[in-house]
Amino acid sequence: ALLLALIGFSIRFGILAISRGYDVPFVRTPRTYFPVIEEALRIVPGDVVYDLGSGEGKLALYLARKHPDVRFIGIERNLLLFTQALLRAWWAGNPRNVTFRRENFYMTDLSDASRIYAYLLSSVMTKLFADKKQSRLRIVSRAFKINGRKLLETIELAKEKSHHGEHELHVYEL
Repeated sequence: ALLLALIGFSIRFGILAISRGYDVPFVRTPRTYFPVIEEALRIVPGDVVYDLGSGEGKLALYLARKHPDVRFIGIERNLLLFTQALLRAWWAGNPRNVTFRRENFYMTDLSDASRIYAYLLSSVMTKLFADKKQSRLRIVSRAFKINGRKLLETIELAKEKSHHGEHELHVYEL
C-alpha cells in the first residue's frame, strides 16, 4: 500500500511539475459537474466534440459512453496526463468513438468540431477563439470567458462561489 501511495504521489508531482511549463496548469473538473457540462454542450448525433486540455480523459470517456453516435477527441499536451487518458480508455474497452491525442491545442485543427469543452484561462481561450469564424460551433468554457465574444449564457455549477469563477460554465455559439 505504501508503494502504491508513493507511486501515486510521484505521478501527481510529475503532472504538476510538467504543467507548470505550459500556459495552463492541470486542475480537475469534478465528476459531479459532468452532467451539467453534457447538458450545456447540447450534444446531438453526428457531433464532433473536442475536450481541450482533456487531462486524464474522464469527461470524454463519460460522454462517449452516453453518446455512442458522437465522436470525442481529447487534446492533452502533458505526457503523464495523456498516458493516463490512454490507460483509462484501455480500461474502458477502448471505445471506438473516443480518441486522445497528445498535441498542443494551439496547433490543433478544430475545423471539424461542432462542440468544444475547455477549462482554460481567458487569455488562452481568447487566443484560440477570438477570431474564429467557424459556424455552428458551441463552446463551453469552465470558469473563464472568451474576450471579444458574445456570451450566450452562464450556468452555475455550484452554489458556493469561488474567487475566479470555477463554479461557472460560460456558453458561446459562433
